[in-house]
Amino acid sequence: MPAVLVPSPAQLVDEFYALDVKVKEFAPKAKRHKELAEIIRSWYDDVPADWPVEAEGILAKVLVSPRTEERSLGLKAKLKICAMIGKAAFVAIAGITLKAATTATSEETVAKLVTTERTGSRKLVAIAKEPARKAA
Repeated sequence: MPAVLVPSPAQLVDEFYALDVKVKEFAPKAKRHKELAEIIRSWYDDVPADWPVEAEGILAKVLVSPRTEERSLGLKAKLKICAMIGKAAFVAIAGITLKAATTATSEETVAKLVTTERTGSRKLVAIAKEPARKAA
């Protein structure tokens, strides 16, 4: 049975650093790509939602698909569900966003009611060590 090589923590950190540098270099291009996609989509705001269209350039064309379907519950549907399962159960599953609570009340009210806990994801910042900077 062949031996399986497991990278060391130091190798994983170095690989993360190398990829982090490349991702940061690519970020402006990804941002511009997103901006261009939004501009192209905006050209077809008045086209029926179920129609595909094409945007033609000199060197390429972009196929613009029909709008995707999104499901949602309207106010009447929410009221029916609330009546079926009860108000307490409905509130437990409905969820209220901080933005919606702030809009409905005020920043001050939400600040008094909100609970803050350190449960989010940790941010990773890759930094080159001195020898790596000289090599670059």
